[in-house]
Amino acid sequence: MSWRDEAKAVLRALDLRKDDPEARRKVFDAYPFGAREYTPYKVWCEEVRRAYPWLRNPKAGEHARCKQGVLL
Repeated sequence: MSWRDEAKAVLRALDLRKDDPEARRKVFDAYPFGAREYTPYKVWCEEVRRAYPWLRNPKAGEHARCKQGVLL
């Protein structure tokens, strides 16, 4: 199993919701690769961004210009 496949499996198992105040902590605690460095950590971060884009900026998309697809 590749790092990407393992990361996807772990993130799928988390089943987070936007209204969960502990979402960031759960993702942090679920990291399966030991030290947070090099390629495994990079792959993990990419998969977190794909699976939970709202984690990075929980308020993204609420602004009217963001809804129109206009970048600020």
